[in-house]
Amino acid sequence: MRALTEVRAWLGRTEEFTSKEKTLWVLIVLLTLSFFYASGLKITAEKNPLQSFLHQSRSDFEDYLEAARDLKTGRDPYRREELETARDRSLALDVKDLLNPELWPEMQKLLRGMGRYLYPPFLAFLLLPLADIGYEKAAYLFQFLSCVSLGLAFWYFYHHSERPRLALGGILLATVLSFNFLLGNVDNGNIGFFLILLCGPGLGLSFSTRREFAWLGGALIGVAAVLKVAPVFLGLFLLAGRRFHALAGATTAGLLALALPALFLGMEQNVFLLESWYELLIKSFGQEAIVRPWLNNQSLSAAIGKLILPGADLKQASYGLPFFFSATNFPSRQEGEKIRLLVRILQTLVMLLPICFALIFLIRKKSVDLYHRRGLDFLWLILLVSLVASGVSWFHTFSILWIPLFLRAYLFLSGELLDSGEWFFAAVLFLFGFLFAILPASVREPLAIYSVFTWFCFIFLIHKSWKLARGI
Repeated sequence: MRALTEVRAWLGRTEEFTSKEKTLWVLIVLLTLSFFYASGLKITAEKNPLQSFLHQSRSDFEDYLEAARDLKTGRDPYRREELETARDRSLALDVKDLLNPELWPEMQKLLRGMGRYLYPPFLAFLLLPLADIGYEKAAYLFQFLSCVSLGLAFWYFYHHSERPRLALGGILLATVLSFNFLLGNVDNGNIGFFLILLCGPGLGLSFSTRREFAWLGGALIGVAAVLKVAPVFLGLFLLAGRRFHALAGATTAGLLALALPALFLGMEQNVFLLESWYELLIKSFGQEAIVRPWLNNQSLSAAIGKLILPGADLKQASYGLPFFFSATNFPSRQEGEKIRLLVRILQTLVMLLPICFALIFLIRKKSVDLYHRRGLDFLWLILLVSLVASGVSWFHTFSILWIPLFLRAYLFLSGELLDSGEWFFAAVLFLFGFLFAILPASVREPLAIYSVFTWFCFIFLIHKSWKLARGI
């Protein structure tokens, strides 16, 4: 504790950094970003021919790039007609047949390349300039821009904090506790760093006293929500904080981002693709209670699926799963409907939590701000709900938690102590956000397949809900 007190005292000093201190911090940040970039270059490795089931993608970025190439050539990146054909074929199969390895080559042929791109057309539209570039060169550029985005997010929070020393300490602590998630983002070629840049400064600017900055902050969040649906939940934070100019900016920018691909595609084709995205992701996936319940999917529905449904993951049997059914005792249609109903009810209840709190804060005019304890508790609740209640949340998706982690670390270093629930979740993040990257597979696999992280997140969001309810 004495060492922690000394660190806080050093970080809390108000004088400017010395030139040596500045050089040291800049070097640490550059080395961190360089490490992420170097690690992210593994997405250029050749495909593994042994992994032949379903489609083969070297990275999420390859799926994005293929979607951009589809846009350029006039092909539907969602492969909607092919998906419908595959769906009709699968309906003709008995449920138990789906677990038969002899049928996997046929399923692979039907499903190869379909359902790979699950975002609105806007992301593929932004990548059109890379459509004619080779995958490797495009990946180098994408990963460079991704790491630059994370660096800009660091710079924003450092530059706009009242106590820069505390901000640097918060940046370092948040990066350590979310290291595995950040590393997973670049290793998969995902867009998490861009979302941190859009949502972090977006939230900060939204609470500016200057109307134009508030509008700009909301606009950044609106763009993030069109890139990936989860940030739309941040609109509840703006609503609770009565940031109406920011909400207007988010709505305007979101609608413009949805319409922007029409400049290249034409309005009719853009509307068709938006309908395809809605049918594929919102409607079709919304009808399925459990989507892609594989090993690293840490959503609530996947956690339940791995515990109950046979075939949810190929490694289930190695860990005594599922608990209630097996390949020889598959759930009946009636039992399947009960499972689906249970998951939907649980997801709905979880998603109602931030909505209810946002309305209560709005009606009762409770203060909500980024650097306020109540506001930060609400931000934790919103982001955890958006991740856990999603159909698919890989470990790297949790990189967005860097934002509340930084804010809480800043308050902690400034002297605001953690409560017992926050110490609990800090330990959870130390395990899954840091140590998980270096643990052997024999330890990672059971933790992932039992969705231990998911259940800890669920416990923490219930804790935050209880704290918020008591403070109203």
